[in-house]
Amino acid sequence: MWESALGGVYSGIAGLYPSIPSSDIWSASSEFIGSSVIVGQEVTGSKWSDNKIEGTMREYGANTSAPIPTTWVSVGEVMGTFDPTHYTFQVESMDVLIETNTFLNMVTNNPSALEALKIPCFAVGATDLRGSWSNGGNSIDMGSAADAAKGILNATFFAPSTGGKPQIWASGNVNGAFTGSPTGGSVGLSGYAPGSTTSPTNGITANFNIQQWNGARWSAMVTNGTVPAGTFTSYPNTNGVQFQGAAAGTISASTFSGTAAGVAK
Repeated sequence: MWESALGGVYSGIAGLYPSIPSSDIWSASSEFIGSSVIVGQEVTGSKWSDNKIEGTMREYGANTSAPIPTTWVSVGEVMGTFDPTHYTFQVESMDVLIETNTFLNMVTNNPSALEALKIPCFAVGATDLRGSWSNGGNSIDMGSAADAAKGILNATFFAPSTGGKPQIWASGNVNGAFTGSPTGGSVGLSGYAPGSTTSPTNGITANFNIQQWNGARWSAMVTNGTVPAGTFTSYPNTNGVQFQGAAAGTISASTFSGTAAGVAK
């Protein structure tokens, strides 16, 4: 279980609550990047009236200080109050946090438990994300159109119902090769059909930004993810999907591996 509390002013904080909600439908985003922890949140609000705040929260994270570097996803409820005179608010959230590989195993073997926890578990599409980066003697190789062995592999997007809008995504297999010390490296990723070395890019793009690289452990942010409209046949919408997340794992000789997870909207 994961519990958090947040309070502040809900007008004039750029990127958090940029305006006074004009209806019960509202949204909010937050992100924390520490030396060994990454946490990101997306909140979809269902009430901001009668001095009550309600909504659902989707969260992702990475932790390289754990015995084994991990990533996770979580889904929960947000409840709180606000003061319409002083434009202040306070909310608490309670959600269920699941490590990425555990989540993917439950999708296959125990999806009913995920449904009971209201965690999206209906796959609507998947992609490999591959690319490379270099700067002097430092480089990161995460595969290419012809190399399906590296990258964020089989990143799968999950909705709360069949054919629904994806809300979270996860990959249990992130790996690549490197030279030098690629701290600060940013890999432009392109999407391909999982495992394919003959299909062209599917139009999905994202950035893989290294946050920590200490010789034994690594972490990265997955940012600016875009799925063009109509890419996932199980979710044939006209607006496309945006996604972001975190990745983490271990380093061995000239290679690295781990997991990744995040939210979609």
